[in-house]
Amino acid sequence: TATPPHHRRRHHHSSNATAMPAFKLALLVVVATVASSLADEPELAEARKGHTSTVTPARKYPRTDVDHVEAARACQNRGQIEAADNPLCGAGRCHRNEGGFTLWSTDDLTVLREDQQDGFDNAEWTDEAVADTEGYAYKYFDQNKDGVLDKHLHCHWTPNGGTSLYVRQCQHQYQRDYLRGLAYREECSTKHIGLKSKYTDGFPLVQNCDCTKECPRNNGCGRSECYVLAEVGVECNNCGNKCTSCWDNNEELEQVLECLG
Repeated sequence: TATPPHHRRRHHHSSNATAMPAFKLALLVVVATVASSLADEPELAEARKGHTSTVTPARKYPRTDVDHVEAARACQNRGQIEAADNPLCGAGRCHRNEGGFTLWSTDDLTVLREDQQDGFDNAEWTDEAVADTEGYAYKYFDQNKDGVLDKHLHCHWTPNGGTSLYVRQCQHQYQRDYLRGLAYREECSTKHIGLKSKYTDGFPLVQNCDCTKECPRNNGCGRSECYVLAEVGVECNNCGNKCTSCWDNNEELEQVLECLG
């Protein structure tokens, strides 16, 4: 896990950022759905080409495209994790060039291994996502169904869609035991975590997120990945010193992009 986020409340530009009144909300139980493939708009460089693939149904243990036992073996053995033929590399639903991200949340950190509890909190919802009480965050990350988001949030993104399943299963489920007691969603396409998200009305879901560049190596992101994520309005936690400096020393997103460019 990268260093903890900067915990800055960034107000992303949105014409629909007015806060909604808080109220108790009875949420619908989400059943498995089939999402249509949508044509994706061109995105910056390699990470924003392609089109949106089928979104993972809201299930506690979603179907995977590789054998569960084979995946577990590869993820638990350090030699196999780092092998080029790791079965999770290139597997999954996301197209290689569209990227993908996974969000996890919990109200109770004790569901995690003790050595994983301090490093779990690495992301914050945007103010707009918190205000949108009928939106994405409350639909999937209010486990108590009381109109209050889970207290703890973890986000991990990759610019390489062929790495998304690896990030979820290998880097988190098996290496860190991110299994029971956590709500989570794995989604395809970099744009859907940010300003062009189909899950929001023109605002990013989260303020910040960790990054893994490419399977079978954890993390490894730098300035270019920071730029791709910044272009959709999200700060990268672990993309290097230049990335951190540009976000720390600039208030406006346009300034951050200019700094990184």
